[in-house]
Amino acid sequence: MKKEKDEFVKVCPRCHSTSVTMTDRPALAAYREFYYRCRKCGLEQKLFPEFTISALEKIAKQKQKEEKKHGKN
Repeated sequence: MKKEKDEFVKVCPRCHSTSVTMTDRPALAAYREFYYRCRKCGLEQKLFPEFTISALEKIAKQKQKEEKKHGKN
């Protein structure tokens, strides 16, 4: 039986965007030091938190329920 692999997505800790990419720094690539950069807010650092897509969907649903409960549209 084949087990499906979860897909992971990097999330910006500042703006919560999933539009994160690796930066182009050839000098650091030689030392295997990769930096990630958020395309939305420009935050650049070595580590960004990773979530599975299913976990992000659960978080989004929970957030929508909380907003409805508090009367926010």
